Amino acid sequence: MLFLSTNPEEHHEIVLIGGRPDDADYSAAQQLSFLLESLDELREMRDRLVTAGVDINRYACHGNAWSIYFSDPEGNYLELYVHTPWYVPQPYGDDFDLDESNDEIMRRTEALCRKDSGFMMETDRKVKARETMLN
Repeated sequence: MLFLSTNPEEHHEIVLIGGRPDDADYSAAQQLSFLLESLDELREMRDRLVTAGVDINRYACHGNAWSIYFSDPEGNYLELYVHTPWYVPQPYGDDFDLDESNDEIMRRTEALCRKDSGFMMETDRKVKARETMLN
C-alpha cells in the first residue's frame, strides 16, 4: 500500500494498492471516504444509517482515524471517518466500540497507538510532512 497526499494536513488523500489480476472484471477501487468532524457526528451518522436499514460492515480504529464502513445501495464501499490526534504507520486497524464514551474511545486509542514503534502525535507528523513536501 502506498499512502499519498499533496496536503500536509491530511495523512493520505489517495491509496494505491497493487495486485489486481490482469484478467479481472471488477473495479480495483476499494472505497470512497468522507471526513466527519467528531466522534459524535460519526455516531449520529452510524445511527441514521442503521435506522435506514444499512449494515455497518466494520468499525476500525486506524490510530490516525476512527472509521465505519458500509455499502451504499449500488454496492459501493464507503467509509466515514474522524481524525484522531495521534499517528501510527499505516496500514493499521483494530476494532473499536462506537457505543463507548468519547473519553473511553480516546483513552483506548491513545494506549494502542503508544504501543506502536512508529507512534507520534499528529501535529508532529504534519511538521514532518510539510518538511518533506518542501524538499
